[in-house]
Amino acid sequence: MTRALDSLAIRQAFWLRVDQRLSVLDMSRWELGRRVGTGQAWASESFSQHRNPNLGHLIRIAETLKVNLHWLITGQGTPLRPGAAGSDYEAGEAAGRASAITELEAALRSVRAGPGSRRTRRP
Repeated sequence: MTRALDSLAIRQAFWLRVDQRLSVLDMSRWELGRRVGTGQAWASESFSQHRNPNLGHLIRIAETLKVNLHWLITGQGTPLRPGAAGSDYEAGEAAGRASAITELEAALRSVRAGPGSRRTRRP
């Protein structure tokens, strides 16, 4: 299983970006969990424990927050997705999902190649 966000520092920064975007959108963590399809417990635990989201959750989080997946994972690049117009942005089309997967793959390569990136395995 590929882990998108291996180090604790990367996961903390990821959840901080999620939190910042939730604030901009005036959306609660509970609402994010509902829209991602997981619920309140997942949202609460993910934020408090800096859990590593799976690929599906990463894509749905980026879509829900209307942000570029690469920016969400790495903090690099432009936060808003191309064509996103605030609350007018509608995600979920097949082309958008393919683009999100491409962005994720690029972000994973960037994270793995980053300075001091050491892969740690969890039991």
